[in-house]
Amino acid sequence: MQSFTKKLGLWVTPLIMLTVTGTATADNTLCFTPYIGVDAQMRHMGFQKDFGGNILKKKNPQGNFFAGLKFNQYVGVEVGYEFSKTQRIIKDSYPNDIIFGQSIPAFSPDVLSVENLHRTFSKINGWNANLVGFLPVLQEKNDVQLIGSIGVANLKLQTKNTLTTTEVESFIGDPNDTFTIISTKNIFYKKRKAILRIASGIQYKINDCIGLRAMVSWENTSKLKAKAKDAITEKALLGMTAPKNSFQYGLGMFISF
Repeated sequence: MQSFTKKLGLWVTPLIMLTVTGTATADNTLCFTPYIGVDAQMRHMGFQKDFGGNILKKKNPQGNFFAGLKFNQYVGVEVGYEFSKTQRIIKDSYPNDIIFGQSIPAFSPDVLSVENLHRTFSKINGWNANLVGFLPVLQEKNDVQLIGSIGVANLKLQTKNTLTTTEVESFIGDPNDTFTIISTKNIFYKKRKAILRIASGIQYKINDCIGLRAMVSWENTSKLKAKAKDAITEKALLGMTAPKNSFQYGLGMFISF
């Protein structure tokens, strides 16, 4: 993963440098061109094994609305708002399992059976701002362009874990005389932070107004580690979510004005 990230960064940075250099050397006057569009994306974001990795999904569909301004055919800026689908997962856990950094305790001798049911909700959303470079594949035709961008994403990762524990216990050690205890705990994990964002891709202009693009972006989401809090009291609890860095793969459409 790290080697791929380095390769992506090594490719994107020279592309932006080339576009800036091309702007300075070419006989190319400023011609501001605004555009808007939307990307349909798939986010790949894993979690460390015992800090969400054994209960949360790695893949999550999301969208990215964006608006940009090209200063000329080589350089522009772009802002976007990305938002994922809310994950909903139901999963059992057992004694000695580690869920969100907390070990599930073994039950006492008076407890005949225990069921721990986790209902988790997770989503990520936020703004991004990017410096974008465009490089025509064929100089005589400007309909196909390579894209490289580097910027900042201000993302918020939210996870809620509703843990329902059902215990069947016996009266004074008599297994034939039992009662049931059901308890529920709601725990939030929330973190917002500005992180590095790098992207690359290719776009095709169908005509002067409409175009399509395919993009791959990398975000430093490992910075979004979040400690547990009680959902009602906001009191700090033991536990944590620990996401890894993420990739987004997307196909989009844009309209130039």
